Amino acid sequence: MVEATALHPNLATEIHADIRVPLTPEVKAGIVSIMDHSPVGVFRNARPLGDDEQVAFGRQFEQVERTYSLLSAQMTPSDGSAPAEFADMRAVYDALPEEMKSRLESLVAEHDEPRPRLPVRHPLVHEHPGSKRKTIYLPSQVSRIVGYRKEDTTALLEYLTAFSAQPQFVYSHVWRVGDVVMWDNLAATPAFRGKS
Repeated sequence: MVEATALHPNLATEIHADIRVPLTPEVKAGIVSIMDHSPVGVFRNARPLGDDEQVAFGRQFEQVERTYSLLSAQMTPSDGSAPAEFADMRAVYDALPEEMKSRLESLVAEHDEPRPRLPVRHPLVHEHPGSKRKTIYLPSQVSRIVGYRKEDTTALLEYLTAFSAQPQFVYSHVWRVGDVVMWDNLAATPAFRGKS
């Protein structure tokens, strides 16, 4: 069993596991289970992971039906001024007006990939494979909504981005040296609220 401490209701959890060593099947399953319900996982380490250690940790999840991303802190600003923020796209979907949910259900987003190849298409709304909750898949690479004019795509993406940046949907992680943050892109997305 993997122990965990909630950092934000239903969105972020500190996961207590040694990620410098190969994970047992039980520990890996425990981490996946935690992240199915709390899609931002924070692993605290006494010292930063090396590049090879971080790659080895991430590769242990390649066969999981999730899309995890990782960031780690090699150093931090002395004033803590650069937090990483994540929005809970399941809670965002739940809070949307019913007419907006209906509108989004049939939409397909086209994503520009960083490598030169054809754009990838995904439904904008899907059911998360672990939690079975509906969620909005809104990575920063969305270039257009299929069937929408450019200005309509822009207006919808700006609405969803602003809606998801509300404080009740966002976890703000203040880094400590050695932290590793792993998030499930199918349920959480980096949030950009800016400074107030």
